[in-house]
Amino acid sequence: MTVQEFLKAQGFQGPQKLPYSEGLLYYRRIDGSPCHTNDKLQLNVLVFDMDLNNGTMRHQTATVEITGEYRPDTWAKLEVYAVSWGTLVTDLDAITADVLRAWEAIYKGP
Repeated sequence: MTVQEFLKAQGFQGPQKLPYSEGLLYYRRIDGSPCHTNDKLQLNVLVFDMDLNNGTMRHQTATVEITGEYRPDTWAKLEVYAVSWGTLVTDLDAITADVLRAWEAIYKGP
């Protein structure tokens, strides 16, 4: 199973190509304290698959992130980056829990 198939099986939507990034965006809603702008949080996974050093080295990593308005008019981006594809597949639940715990620690409810 590819990392893309894995993410789809985990309920992620995508991929979406971002104009400012080499990565492909996958996303899904998650439970937790919502941001001030939306009623639910969104977990994003950016998947990178690049050839480096003139094609002699393959770079396959991911970034897992939550971005949201954690207090009125103040936004945060919490991310775990440079995650190997193997680690993403085996540890996605733990990484999600870590990022969500960080969000809960800074979130200032209404």
